[in-house]
Amino acid sequence: MSVRMAPPLPLILLLMFPGSCGGDGGWAVTYISSHICALEGSSLIVPCTYTYPPGHQVKNVFWTKTTMGTGGEPPNLFNDPEYRQRIQYLGDEEHNCTIRLTHVKQTDSRTYFFRFTTNITNGKWIGRPGLTFNVTDLQVETSKKVKEGDSVTLTCKTTCRLTEATTFIWLKNMKSLRKRTDVNNDKLVLRSVRREDAGIYSCSVRGHNLISPEYRLNVMYPPEKTLAVVSPSGVIVEGDSVNLTCSSDANPPVHTHTWFKEKSSIGSGNIYRIRSIRSDHSGEYKCKVFNDYGMRNSNALILNVMYPPRDVSVSINSSGVIVEGDSVNLTCSSESNPPVHNYSWFKENQTSSVGSGHIFRPLESGWFYCLAQNKHGSQRSAAVPVIFDGGQNVLLYTFAGGTSGLGVLFFIFIILVICKKSQRSDNIRKEQENDLTYQDMSKTDDDHSENIYSNFIPSCSINENVCESPADVDYNYEIYENLDPVHTSSEDDVYCTPDVIYDDPSDDIYTNPNMWRSLESNIFCVAVVMSVRMAPPLPLILLLMFPEVSGGGDWVVTYISTHICALEGSSVIIPCTYTYPPGHQVKDVFWNKTKGRKPPNLFNDPEYRQRIQYLGDKHHNCTIRLTDVKKADSHKYYFGFTTNITGGKYTGTPEITLNVTDLQVETSKKVKEGDSVTLTCKTTCRLTEETTFIWYRNMKSLRKRTDVNNDKLVLWSVRREDAGIYSCSVRGHNLISPEYRLNVMYPPEKTLPVVSPSGVIVEGDSVNLTCSSDANPPVHTHTWFKEKSSIGSGNIYRILNIRSDHSGEYKCKSTNKHGVKYSEALTLNVMYAPRNVSVSISSSGVIVEGDSVNLTCSSESNPPVHIYSWFKENQTSSVGSGQTFSITNTNSSLSGWFYCVAQNKHGSQRSAAVLVIFDGGQNVLLYIFAGVISGLGGLFFIFIVLFVCKMKKQRSNNNGGEQENDSTYQDMSKRHDDHRENIYTKCISVSICESPPDVDCNNDIYQNLDPEDKSHEDVYVTPDVLSDQCRAADGVYTTLELQSRSSEYEN
Repeated sequence: MSVRMAPPLPLILLLMFPGSCGGDGGWAVTYISSHICALEGSSLIVPCTYTYPPGHQVKNVFWTKTTMGTGGEPPNLFNDPEYRQRIQYLGDEEHNCTIRLTHVKQTDSRTYFFRFTTNITNGKWIGRPGLTFNVTDLQVETSKKVKEGDSVTLTCKTTCRLTEATTFIWLKNMKSLRKRTDVNNDKLVLRSVRREDAGIYSCSVRGHNLISPEYRLNVMYPPEKTLAVVSPSGVIVEGDSVNLTCSSDANPPVHTHTWFKEKSSIGSGNIYRIRSIRSDHSGEYKCKVFNDYGMRNSNALILNVMYPPRDVSVSINSSGVIVEGDSVNLTCSSESNPPVHNYSWFKENQTSSVGSGHIFRPLESGWFYCLAQNKHGSQRSAAVPVIFDGGQNVLLYTFAGGTSGLGVLFFIFIILVICKKSQRSDNIRKEQENDLTYQDMSKTDDDHSENIYSNFIPSCSINENVCESPADVDYNYEIYENLDPVHTSSEDDVYCTPDVIYDDPSDDIYTNPNMWRSLESNIFCVAVVMSVRMAPPLPLILLLMFPEVSGGGDWVVTYISTHICALEGSSVIIPCTYTYPPGHQVKDVFWNKTKGRKPPNLFNDPEYRQRIQYLGDKHHNCTIRLTDVKKADSHKYYFGFTTNITGGKYTGTPEITLNVTDLQVETSKKVKEGDSVTLTCKTTCRLTEETTFIWYRNMKSLRKRTDVNNDKLVLWSVRREDAGIYSCSVRGHNLISPEYRLNVMYPPEKTLPVVSPSGVIVEGDSVNLTCSSDANPPVHTHTWFKEKSSIGSGNIYRILNIRSDHSGEYKCKSTNKHGVKYSEALTLNVMYAPRNVSVSISSSGVIVEGDSVNLTCSSESNPPVHIYSWFKENQTSSVGSGQTFSITNTNSSLSGWFYCVAQNKHGSQRSAAVLVIFDGGQNVLLYIFAGVISGLGGLFFIFIVLFVCKMKKQRSNNNGGEQENDSTYQDMSKRHDDHRENIYTKCISVSICESPPDVDCNNDIYQNLDPEDKSHEDVYVTPDVLSDQCRAADGVYTTLELQSRSSEYEN
């Protein structure tokens, strides 16, 4: 038998005096409570006691979760992988069967039984009906949807009634509500709930780490803070696209938005879009919102749409001929928002202004127009004529006009008389060969008017003196004549030029001097059709009196330039002159886009008539102005005119070509940081006028840049700051090119790793590491490193359940096609509760009374443990604190099992208990003496046993059939191999004391009654006395102490 450090005297005495064990009573297991309810994750002590009949000694104890098992024995929880790290036996092998179960789970909910066996055959018992164990979590519940103003009760609910007395703690958005007066333990009462009470609620139990899942309290309320806003904000100009957005605070969200202008409904939806806003969109807008609990109107939103001047017109304060010295005021009127801030006055065919202001006083004759301008644009008016004459000229014109009028009336009277007589002639048709017809009718769009004027010119016979007046013509009809086809005052103007037409050109009274001599014998009639306007009629009268006055030259149309290139949206003046042979008078002028017998006149074309203006005359100037040119205006154009002579018609060839271009910003290559790049403001044709280009970046002028070279912008050693939106324009024009986005490429920079959520990271959290970088093109590869090892890729590296070994230094590497960049180091420091808590003792062996003993608590945690508490087993109150617990001035009453609890801000853990035994000095000597005596006695006892075995062997040779009374003393630990078990089984025999030939029965036999302190090579044998033949004098009793076994064997 081996003699170990623990004193063997109690065991020897127990063996020598076996009658001291046992007592009265029957088999029983008593659970203090038959039902236990515990919180998930908590630790639980299950109190339990057991009894058995006298004469029994407990051989084995364990807990199980079933009453039956394979091989007849139910499974031992101490060996179950699901329990062995969490269960601790706190009882003994006498009457206490208490256990502690830590970190309980919902799967632990079941019925458990305590089981023990004794040294007597069939001495075993299981405690029925068992202990029912329920594990619950926490849930926050309420019974209804909550509307603002209601009262609501939140309940922290468990699936069973907790066994221990509990105090509930309520949290809102993870902040404690301990100061709330409406907290009633497991209930939180919110009276007249407000929207501010909405949030995430949870509950816990004081002293436990378990927190319920989050419960979101959703407080319903009608719409409030309804607001209408316009985007983009700032000045709104006609043509812009505008969004009106209606926002509101409501729960549930608004389901209906209705828009109103003034009091009229105009649309629905939270966004009201106006694609191309007009001035009539100006006004007051509101939106009205609805949800299930009410409605609300927004504030009034005023839209004030700006637009450039339009409907520009000039009014004159005088009519008729203006005598020199009179005062004339021209007033410019327009509609615009904001009002016109600049009025400029121009005289036709002059480029410089002649005045400014709302009212202009001209000092000379001419055609005048005004240009109205505000910050959003400008528009010009139509030109109006102003004619100044001296006083004598007025008298002369008046006299000449009156005389001419009387003469004309008399002349018409004579013609009518002659025509009346000619109606009686029988040979009218024959004598019409020499007819002289004076007729020139203006071609107007009204066929009825044309017929009137054609019919008004009577046919006259020179030889027969016959003039016929059509019956359907009213000769009192007022006939207007206007020699300027551009400045007609109304559609009622009739343009007529009297032409004298003869069958024989030699009969032209203006070209044949013999014709005048024949007037005595021939009657001729001349119908003179003229319009009497404000301008004096004398020049026309003189022109009729002296027809020889005419120019010379050939048919020619001259364009100053045959090609014109203009910017889209600009105004273009196309200079032009024309000549014709002498003797012709221009009857009509026109511009067209095609050649043909009857080409369309641009002055009547809907696409042009509002934009084209004739600046020429009917003599030699054919210049026009075309405004707001479009790309569709790119075409070939021709000027044509007709005269009063038959066949007097001409169209100018070759034509003039107009090209209309926009502006485009272009560059030849992709741009990388450090390159040089040239941006070009490109047109599709070379602009005719001298131009100065203006460059913009992000709509800001670059006029101060020294690298601007008119239509080119040169960026030397381009930087990423040069990236942006570029555009160009031409000075003096409103056209701006489409935006061109300059994209500057560069490798990754400013690579930064960040952790979310930020703050303290606790073991078990889910953590995202995000890598951000400034790069163009964007980073296409992110690689993550811990220390120097690659651990993953992607711009987000996720750790779903972080552990302490995730602590360390992290970096990310960003890569794009132009380079790579490593981030700075990001250090993760994972916090965790204490673990691997253990106690070490400063002394070994028996501690003599008066000695000092230090117990030291060690653990691993982050942050370090800040509280150490010391407890004695089976006591609820602590016996000390601090990492080291010292016991001084000791006495034997302080002996016991001690453990420590280590705690930091993230949790706590307890150590295994260690045994501390104090004895006085006399007891130590007694133990030493008793140990020696017991050792000698043990050796003597073994000698006697061996001798008896030998004797029995000899007797068995003679009586081979006496093995039925054999009794075997054996109890082997299941952890030793079969070879050792066979050795000791064969060796220890009472009935058949036969020594097998392969066994040395003189080997030492080790006996240890403490299974907690057994070493690997220990052999555990408990001799059972079952036979009278081999029994010692008073029997042999063994006891097995299980209370002190270490955690190694709890597994």
